[in-house]
Amino acid sequence: MQQLTEAVSRAVARAVAAIRALPPIAVVALACYLATIATPIVDGEGTPSMFLFAALASLPLVWRRRWPVLTTFITGIATVVLALADLLHEVPYGQLVATYTFAALASPRWRAIGIVSSAVGLAISLTPKSNLLPVGA
Repeated sequence: MQQLTEAVSRAVARAVAAIRALPPIAVVALACYLATIATPIVDGEGTPSMFLFAALASLPLVWRRRWPVLTTFITGIATVVLALADLLHEVPYGQLVATYTFAALASPRWRAIGIVSSAVGLAISLTPKSNLLPVGA
């Protein structure tokens, strides 16, 4: 039993060291991904497409400051797909981070386009399905 405890401790220490070595934005992107997939996994809804679209809704955040418009577009489309598939059980974390960055860095013209696009994506995402809102209780 002591060997198992030591092995787990070493594995956790390696994981913590690996996370500390990542740039902060990579940690944010990873946290958004893990938060997006947590409830579907617990609910037994972890399909390959869910993992793919959750990744597309979160992991492009690594490039959010370099390409804010493209990052917001990719995360937005993936978030809408997750919502339409009824796999978005929590707040769309990646989309919120991307939208914040987009609003802070984009030109006024792109912001206007982003407002319209966000309204369309939100309307599509909130269309009634099994729940009124795509947020789990």
